[in-house]
Amino acid sequence: MPDSACPVPVSVVDALARVVGPDATPESWRWEALAATNPVYRLSADEAVWIVKRPKDADKDLRVDAVLAEFGVPHCAAVAVGEGWIAMRDVGDDSLESLDPARYHVGLFDQLGTLAASALRLGMRDRKLANILVTRDGSLMHIDYEGGFRAGVLTRMLRPHRYYRYLMTRLFFDVVQHFGEGDLDAAFARFKSGFGPEWARISRLRLPHELAARLHARERVHLACERRSAGRICVHLDRIFAAHRH
Repeated sequence: MPDSACPVPVSVVDALARVVGPDATPESWRWEALAATNPVYRLSADEAVWIVKRPKDADKDLRVDAVLAEFGVPHCAAVAVGEGWIAMRDVGDDSLESLDPARYHVGLFDQLGTLAASALRLGMRDRKLANILVTRDGSLMHIDYEGGFRAGVLTRMLRPHRYYRYLMTRLFFDVVQHFGEGDLDAAFARFKSGFGPEWARISRLRLPHELAARLHARERVHLACERRSAGRICVHLDRIFAAHRH
């Protein structure tokens, strides 16, 4: 491949070569642009496929990645590959936005509930369908961490139901409408069955001091401000669901 065909700086290629492995041959790599304006590419390097991107704040993406990893939350692990660039292994074919309706099943809502719990814990916004990846084995995981720690801290502390409504809209109602799910009650029950245990699990976890020290003060507040039990949150979710039905 001629140098002009490679869309990333040489320093990023060198870093990617170390990540891909000792037998990496950048000359044979294939690049595919995934966005018209943003620097996001799919890199096919021998047998491996990576997503390479330059987010607005790569350092924050890496901090969010570290917290998700510590909490054991399904997500695409990010690695730094040069100043301002990150790479993730491409482990799926579709986002929820582009998923073939034939692959839809009500069991997705259990997983959406678990993702809602982690989104709540990290104050994640921008949880649109395009930011939930469907892996090749059918499981769901977070992608695009730019929205981490962006939910209003005061809203979360003083009017948390507003943020619950946001998560319900993005991770339940939008999905129901997108796929035309007929049995709303069954889907919502599955959503809560995923949310409750996952929220109870991650709300008990505390970050190691070394990782907590990497976070900005506002990010630490985000992780500390939500102390409600899963049961109390589910009461709010019930009310939001009932209001939507009527």
